[in-house]
Amino acid sequence: WGVKFQYRSDNFFADNHEMGSTLIKSELERSNLKHSWIDELVKISHENGLNIGFSFFRNSDLEEFYKKGYEADFIKIPSAEFRNIRLIELAKSKNVPVMVSYGGGSEDEIEKFIKLSRFDKDDCVFHCIANYPVALGNQQLSFIEKLKAMTDAKIGYSSHDQEWEVVLLTLKYDIDFIERHICISKQDLGLDISTSSDLNDFKRMNQIVTQYNDIFKPTQRTPNQGEILN
Repeated sequence: WGVKFQYRSDNFFADNHEMGSTLIKSELERSNLKHSWIDELVKISHENGLNIGFSFFRNSDLEEFYKKGYEADFIKIPSAEFRNIRLIELAKSKNVPVMVSYGGGSEDEIEKFIKLSRFDKDDCVFHCIANYPVALGNQQLSFIEKLKAMTDAKIGYSSHDQEWEVVLLTLKYDIDFIERHICISKQDLGLDISTSSDLNDFKRMNQIVTQYNDIFKPTQRTPNQGEILN
């Protein structure tokens, strides 16, 4: 359906002193999206029938993005900023769907900030566990049912799972979006590699997801042609 990148202003790391260790900061700087790529990324995405969106961590970065004349089909607010109502309101003023992850919040806190965000039916709230990676058994997927009762917005699952197959279990909740990190190779070095899928995993995941309803199709049980031949 779409592809998403993280957007940070050129002075983001110079201004932000809450990035943690020097190692993490240098890794983020190394992998940061080059602004000179954005127009080409938008063009290629649209040529391939994909929506393209960007994550923003600060109001000033979101304002800068639009002042530079860039375009986005949707805006993502990461888990670290779901309490930043000013940023969410600014995103909603751009008249594109706004998607927000709710990792790291308690149940009551998540419900409070979803209500404050006043989402509409085109927006999306994501269940998310903000560990990198999420240990098998810590996914708390049943919370998706409660999340659906909190909002009329679309529902998604933002996966930081080491095992990509976990995302298939979320389909039982009839969610609208699955967000998953992508990498060229799981042998690469990087902070998110342990929670990323390579191209082959994405193809396998997409094949099952897009045929999910067919797999459970409620038809009368009859032998198919292959069975008859066998």
